[in-house]
Amino acid sequence: MLSPLLAVAAILAGITIVSLGQGVFATLVPIRLTEAGLSADRVGLVVAASAVGFLAGCLVVGRLIRLVGHIRAFSAFAAASCLAGLALPWTVGLPGWFLLRLAMGFCSAGLFMITESWLNELTPRHLRGRILTSYVVVVMLALGAGQALLTVLDTRDVLPFVLASAAFTLALIPVTLTRSRHPSVPHRIRPILRKAYRNSPVGAVGCVVVGLVAATLQGVAPVWGVHRGFSTAEIATLMAATQIGGLLCQWPLGWLSDRIDRRWVILGAAACTIVAAVGSIGAGSFGLLIVLFALWGGMAEAIYPLSVAHANDHAKPQDYVPLAGTLLILWSVGSSAGPLAATVAMERFGPDALFVYVALLVGAFAGFVLWRMARRGRVAAGEAEHFVGLAAGSSPAPAELDPRIRPEDEVEAEPGYDDCEDVPAR
Repeated sequence: MLSPLLAVAAILAGITIVSLGQGVFATLVPIRLTEAGLSADRVGLVVAASAVGFLAGCLVVGRLIRLVGHIRAFSAFAAASCLAGLALPWTVGLPGWFLLRLAMGFCSAGLFMITESWLNELTPRHLRGRILTSYVVVVMLALGAGQALLTVLDTRDVLPFVLASAAFTLALIPVTLTRSRHPSVPHRIRPILRKAYRNSPVGAVGCVVVGLVAATLQGVAPVWGVHRGFSTAEIATLMAATQIGGLLCQWPLGWLSDRIDRRWVILGAAACTIVAAVGSIGAGSFGLLIVLFALWGGMAEAIYPLSVAHANDHAKPQDYVPLAGTLLILWSVGSSAGPLAATVAMERFGPDALFVYVALLVGAFAGFVLWRMARRGRVAAGEAEHFVGLAAGSSPAPAELDPRIRPEDEVEAEPGYDDCEDVPAR
């Protein structure tokens, strides 16, 4: 396994450094804006801008990659992210912050798409599961480490912006110096929104709900922390705990879901998310809050790969890639709307409305899952696909690394659709 790992080491190093910077910005931006006196709903607008940019990027950046190639495109997205990050502390006014975060979200989609295309090209089929797991782990750890950096940085200073922006430039070094072969040019694959819902209502709705809840947790929970009087170090600790929770929860839940009806595991994750959200309202100690945030982040984030796995249980292998892109679009729509809805509720009813919003939304989803279970039986034993760990909000490309896809199941691109989603080709 050593040789394949060495081949992808430079690419993994680059995206790890990028994720480190993104982790800093994810927590730094809402804290900085809240401390500057912006209302919660205005902060929510800026938080949502990143998700909107990411959604737009998933739809169009493949065209740029086809025009200039992977290294040039990676360099352009990293440089643009660096410049936008450096401009943030000097920007006056909400429109400027919104546009800069929009641009950073757009570039993020490109950076992840390029990275995952490369991983797919360099990874032997028999090692895809291990490489995909390694990729998910290093990205989540880097995001958590970036958030944890704020425990020792002053959010009122320009230094956190400089360091986080420098990470995008630093990521260029291993990527541009790699001697690994370039991946194939991305093809276009049509999103299958209606088919995705007909195939698996629980999977499709679950991805939307994860966007509405998990993206809200990452972007809006720091606003709640500022209003509750927590220090920057304490808020950063809570946010880093969500990433650790995501790592600890995803694979045990996936293992269990391979052995029982996957929807029961989704229901369990939803119930734990509700308990964590409601418990956070009256938590009597900071230590308990850390545990609750880890549980919240772990269980809410786990619903995404569980939903994707459930959708794949009812799909043909040749549909995995377009289905993954479609489910990502649904997640992106939820992550664009969630911060806005939650911060409007916080502005009207107080900071703890964040947790009520989460509990009500996830509770409604749990009711929907129970309704679907009454209408459709579980997949027959032996016919369900094996769970594959995923990180919400990367790109459609991890489906290319899915070890369940056999060579005979590979799908040819569908050229000629201007409104198609761009995803990396096998």
